[in-house]
Amino acid sequence: MDAGFTFTCKPLLTPVPCQRWMRSISPGLLSTIPAPPASRELYTNVQHGFLAASLLCLFRTSRSRSPRLGHASVRALASTVLLVDADSHQMHEIRLAMQELGSEDAQLAVTVFAAPGRIDSNKWSHFLQKHTITFQSVKRVGGRVDPNDEAIQSHMRSLVEDPSLETLALLTSDTDFLEVALKTSTKCIRVVVLVPEAMRGTMRKYADAGIEVVPLRRRNGDVAYTVRATLLPDGTGAVKRCKPIPRLPDFREEVEALLSFLTGLGYRSAEGARMLPCVAKCWFANIQKPLTVFPSQAAVMALRAEMQLQHRWAKSAGNLVFVFPCSVSKPPKSKQLELGGTLAFRILQGGGPSMLHDSEELTPQVLSMLGYLDDGLNADLLEALLVFINATRNKSLLKQMDALPRPGQAAADICSKMRRAFLSSRGDGHWQPAPKDGAVRKVLTQGGYLPKTPACPEAVLLAKQRYSRKNMLPDMKTYNGYLWQIMRSINASDPSRRDAIWL
Repeated sequence: MDAGFTFTCKPLLTPVPCQRWMRSISPGLLSTIPAPPASRELYTNVQHGFLAASLLCLFRTSRSRSPRLGHASVRALASTVLLVDADSHQMHEIRLAMQELGSEDAQLAVTVFAAPGRIDSNKWSHFLQKHTITFQSVKRVGGRVDPNDEAIQSHMRSLVEDPSLETLALLTSDTDFLEVALKTSTKCIRVVVLVPEAMRGTMRKYADAGIEVVPLRRRNGDVAYTVRATLLPDGTGAVKRCKPIPRLPDFREEVEALLSFLTGLGYRSAEGARMLPCVAKCWFANIQKPLTVFPSQAAVMALRAEMQLQHRWAKSAGNLVFVFPCSVSKPPKSKQLELGGTLAFRILQGGGPSMLHDSEELTPQVLSMLGYLDDGLNADLLEALLVFINATRNKSLLKQMDALPRPGQAAADICSKMRRAFLSSRGDGHWQPAPKDGAVRKVLTQGGYLPKTPACPEAVLLAKQRYSRKNMLPDMKTYNGYLWQIMRSINASDPSRRDAIWL
């Protein structure tokens, strides 16, 4: 982890340490001090004031010349500290969090953790300077760990030793910090976790553990969804545009009523699971009707209503797999507002949910559904696993489920591990589909490897092979393998890029 950079701070200049400064100041500077007045005491005070003003001037000058230089924290004398996982949260959410904690309070200090390259963005640089925020750069190292999580957890543990700390706040969307938050709360320090209101499962887990949770309201207020995803009784699904579906401001009571019900029937494990897969599996096994799974609130309300009809409910056989593809594309702002948010846009691009039954061929079946494996240009199972596991969302989900493969594992062992992950309800089913080739086609066309006219996949594969040989990239066996490898090469300088999980 790199040292942090502080953009602005307020130096504490008092007469007390001036004698110490005077001993370190060159005679040339001292000679510029006016001749001593009659009173020696007054003269000493004049010296102190002159030196303090000079040092303050020097500090401001050096800061304006090099705004990225500074020390790791400006939290001295701050009673409230806000730590931000900027891999998951943008500037508007940081502003909301600061407002919740009182951004005008001089005792609030904010530290943002992000990849080193984030500081090169003019927008982020201006934002950090404007709001007096400390930037903590975190190198993207290792494919099996989240460097931001490790850096924030380490920082949290170090802050506990500061006697001036009264409140430790954390802006996050996941529960990876729960253990450290609980340990911090035992030190007579108030711990506050700020979570976007859409992350109800995350909020619930912290709240159930006794941690204070503050939900962050969406920027767009009560925007309705205009995307509906439906799971059909035959296990297939569909996603399409629809009339506006208002968001429910709070349906915690309905969720709480379902938790014990689903746990009792075996659809929810005792140690907890994501709500939507549990609801979908219970519905699919018991009720032969379509179920709206997005917005997820519709699924919760539908199953809650069926509970009132006194069905005879079948217990979970543990053999259902909920697959709900979700892209990682960033929508234009207009689409985000039109559809009801980023997740709605990504669900629409995903293609709709499915419910599968467990089998020995479950892993190849899921990979085929998501576009990683086929009988044509993507027929190599191990390479399909390589590309699937290294997809951004998939890697994150597998890490949360402790399901990332170990180095040297055989394809059969990896398939078994993926099978258990697909069967588990600890994940939300939002697996990332295979990558699109539009960006790589553009690179190949610009480099003269492809004609400007549309080319068939076989021609694109040959162009990828020529590009890889010329740029000394490793040989791959499949269309998606070359696509993934070339995209890694193109984005090699991206500071937020993580190391690959090699099989």
